[in-house]
Amino acid sequence: MTRTADPTHDLRAHLDAMAEDGYRRRRDTDLSRTLATAREPARSDRRALPVRNRRPVLLLAGAAAVVALGTAVVPGAVSGHRSGHESGHKAEPGTAVPRTLDAKTVLLTAAETVAKEPAPVHGRFWYTRTQVIDRARQPGGGRMPKGGSANGMPRRGPYYPFTAFVSITWENWVPYRQGDTTRTVDKDLTTSFASPADEAAWKRAGSPSLTDMKPYSSDSHLRDDPFLELGPRGTQAKDLSKLPTTPNGLKALIEKDWKAQPATQRNTLSAYICEMAENIIDAPVTPATRAAAYRLFAAQPGVRVAGGVRDRLGRPGVALATRRVAIGQDRKPRQVEVHVIIDRRTAKILGSEKYDVVGGAVAHTPSSITLLTGSGWTDRLGVPARG
Repeated sequence: MTRTADPTHDLRAHLDAMAEDGYRRRRDTDLSRTLATAREPARSDRRALPVRNRRPVLLLAGAAAVVALGTAVVPGAVSGHRSGHESGHKAEPGTAVPRTLDAKTVLLTAAETVAKEPAPVHGRFWYTRTQVIDRARQPGGGRMPKGGSANGMPRRGPYYPFTAFVSITWENWVPYRQGDTTRTVDKDLTTSFASPADEAAWKRAGSPSLTDMKPYSSDSHLRDDPFLELGPRGTQAKDLSKLPTTPNGLKALIEKDWKAQPATQRNTLSAYICEMAENIIDAPVTPATRAAAYRLFAAQPGVRVAGGVRDRLGRPGVALATRRVAIGQDRKPRQVEVHVIIDRRTAKILGSEKYDVVGGAVAHTPSSITLLTGSGWTDRLGVPARG
């Protein structure tokens, strides 16, 4: 009997070597750098996370490779390692990237991986934990936009002339049954700077506040919010198992949603499909639906491999880059480049980074970072799920 070789074995080996080689090259020069964290949430400038009642984060998802933004000068900052883009996570020159490794190959391999997972068994609550890091902005004038966070005024002004960051962690317990308790916790709010020079500039400016956010917790009982923002009325938890299990089926559903959006404030259809595919992959859908979402993602033009990376938690992955349109705190659309980080072994999305694009040039430093650090079903409100 002839043994058939696993077609994904060589790819996984290449991805392992790519991430490890890139990490070793960065480590020698970047051990003295730490991640400067940032975030003041604003619904208008974040991608929608899969489950209901979660303030949107980034265009993804959510989910991000580490970027060394200098030496943090505020307690709570965590060490990280810089990768390409100077501050980004593109593969470094000399990293062994095989010519056959492209985004489509990575995504189709991920589809094969998740298709083998066991069917999920739901609990009472779907738990998620997300850390979001944003570059600090100045307060903006005008009224607070609709959908702003209940625990602080979202800022819509320009960036400060110095580079500072705000980080916040969100925990959510979203019920399987509508009307059950939904709990939202915002915690671990910290600020930091890209360098001592930036901190000095902040002090010369009078040490202005960097965020209007504050720790926050609330319980609510929502009866009409969908679990997943997909379809004309959204998708309820009980209907997740009924979602299409083919790329064409998912595309038809996503395209209807895309056509319903204002033409002046939406992505291209391809970019929107990428964003929604990420949301579906993050959600507790069936393995067949998750695999279909990866295959749909793989079929989109313009997705490219940005390199092998390690995120701020040291998790290895592969960064995939796409150009998209983001609606900022000022409600104006602007072009950004989003790097989505996929775990090369589990095919889970680890997070994402968003880079501003000005005059066709991609910024060296991300304006927003999302780290997906935990998710899973649990039967106890207030108790994190394992995973």
